[in-house]
Amino acid sequence: MLREPYAEKASYDLIYYSGKNRKWVNRRLVPLLERRPEYYSLCLFDRDFRLGSHIVTNIVDAIEHSRKVIVVLTQHFIDSKWCQWELEMAQHKLFSEDREFLVLLELEPLERRRLPRLLRFLLDTRPVVRWPRPESAPAVMAAAAKLRTVLGPSLRQNLLADPPTGGEPGTTAFTADEGELPLGIMQPNSFITSELRS
Repeated sequence: MLREPYAEKASYDLIYYSGKNRKWVNRRLVPLLERRPEYYSLCLFDRDFRLGSHIVTNIVDAIEHSRKVIVVLTQHFIDSKWCQWELEMAQHKLFSEDREFLVLLELEPLERRRLPRLLRFLLDTRPVVRWPRPESAPAVMAAAAKLRTVLGPSLRQNLLADPPTGGEPGTTAFTADEGELPLGIMQPNSFITSELRS
């Protein structure tokens, strides 16, 4: 259960990815994590960032309120200066909070010697899930299971295991029958233009 100091402000698991990998993230990764049995609460930049806010502010806020950060590694991600900047921001959080929250998902084989030094270091020291290429049903199931293991129980699972006993005025109590998360856990479904992060 989330007992660490960061638990109270954690609202979701954040996904970093290149805009050029958006289709795979939305069609393959998100359904694997947001649907049963875990119901992970995810934050995606092109779906959940606040409309009208500066993109840098959105990124900083997203990191601040994330439980885990999943980084989808592809050559597109490596070639994007925005993505590299986001990774550096996550690294600062990694060392300042001294906890395991960064999860690397290698979507395609990457040539290690051509990677930035920071990324080589993270690949050597952080959990890495390698996505199967080519995909097959058993291999995808195995990779998805490993990813869920690295992520640990979702916020919803932790709430089911240790439900809140009371609530502040104006909040909604959580019940397993409703299948909904309490206020503060569900991310907004607002949109922001994402061409900046391609």
